[in-house]
Amino acid sequence: MGTPPSVRNAPRWQRWVGGLVAASALGFLLVNAVRHGREVAAHAWRFAPVPLLASLVLHVAVLLIGVALWRELLRLRSLDRDVAYSVLLRAWAWSSAARYVPGAVWQFLAAGLWARPAGLSLPRVAGSLIVHTALSLFGACVVAVLGAPVAWAPWRWAAAAAAGGVAAGALFWARRCWPRMALLLLGHVGSWVLYGLAFALLVQAALGAPTTRWPALAAAHALSFGAGLLAVLVPGGLGVREAALWALLATWWPPGVSAAFALVARLWSLIAELAVLALAVVVGRTVMRNE
Repeated sequence: MGTPPSVRNAPRWQRWVGGLVAASALGFLLVNAVRHGREVAAHAWRFAPVPLLASLVLHVAVLLIGVALWRELLRLRSLDRDVAYSVLLRAWAWSSAARYVPGAVWQFLAAGLWARPAGLSLPRVAGSLIVHTALSLFGACVVAVLGAPVAWAPWRWAAAAAAGGVAAGALFWARRCWPRMALLLLGHVGSWVLYGLAFALLVQAALGAPTTRWPALAAAHALSFGAGLLAVLVPGGLGVREAALWALLATWWPPGVSAAFALVARLWSLIAELAVLALAVVVGRTVMRNE
C-alpha cells in the first residue's frame, strides 16, 4: 500500500506559509503584550502553586487518556492482535513532538516508526490518527456548545454544526460497530470535560478566575483548539490557537493580559507534552529491559 496523500510531505510553499502564519500570530501576541506592558505588569498575576500543579497533572492525565482512546479506535477495526499501550504511548509522544516540524509528513512518520513493533503499517497509523483527531474535535465542539456564553452564539452554532457533522461521519465510518463508536465519541467528550477543567484551573492559578466562569473558559479553550486544528498549514496550530484564545479571553481581561496569558497557555501545553514524552521514554526503556 502506498502512503496516503495526507501523509505526503507538503510543498515547500505550504511549509513557508505555515511558518509565516505561526510567526506572525505569535509576533502579534508578543507585540500586544509588550505594547501593554504596564497593563500586564500591573495585573495581579498569582500563579498559585496548588491549582497550577493540579492543572498540569490533569493535563497529563488527559493526554494519557487520549492514547487509551486511540488504542480503542485501533481495536475498533478488528486488528489481528491487540496493540500494547506502551507502544502507542511512545508513538503518540514522538508524533506529538514532530507535529511542530513544518510539513505534515513528520507527525505521521514518527507515529508510524514507533508503532511498527506492533505490526501497524504507516497508512493504518495515519488513518487512525486522522480519525482520532476528528473525534477529539467532536469532544471539543460539544464542550464549546455546553459552556459558551450567550454572547458567543455564532461560535456555539458553528461548534454544534461541526460536532453533528463529525458524529454523523464517525458513526457512518464505523457503521458495522456503531455502538462502540458511540462510546468512543462519549469518551472524547469526557476527556474534553477534564481538559476544560485543567485549563480552568490554569486560569484560576494565574488570573484568579471565579469558578462560575469555568464552563466559559473550557469553551474558550475548546474553540481555540478547533481554530488551531483548522489551520492545517500551521505546524501544531502554533500561533493560531493562541490568537483565537486571546480574542476569546479578551471578553473578561484586558488585551495585554489576555495576550500574555495565551502565551503562558502554550507553554503549559508544551510542558505537559514533554512530561508525556519523558514518561514514554521511561516506559519504553522499562519494557525493553523486561523483554
